[in-house]
Amino acid sequence: MNIGCNSDNSPMILSQRASKRAGDAALIVQQVSLQLAQDKSQITLRRYFEHYQQDCGDWVEYTHSVSTRELVQWLMTHGQLRIESPQTTTTMQDRQGVRP
Repeated sequence: MNIGCNSDNSPMILSQRASKRAGDAALIVQQVSLQLAQDKSQITLRRYFEHYQQDCGDWVEYTHSVSTRELVQWLMTHGQLRIESPQTTTTMQDRQGVRP
């Protein structure tokens, strides 16, 4: 299954925006993306910011990485479970918190 990832391993853009602050000529560009490592062992969240003014520009990028296995385990522990089959669809809230 290939969820939101291109075959060329390019990042999946979660959000992207540009804004201009009132009262000055500053432009702020922000982008948040997820990328799966080529070997699928790590997932990286990138938060990129650029700040432009008439006379200069600055940028900073924050990266957060986690092993794919640890992320999947966290999701299974903390995520809302939904069970689907041809007979029924239920959530854990429907089952009063009982795990199969």
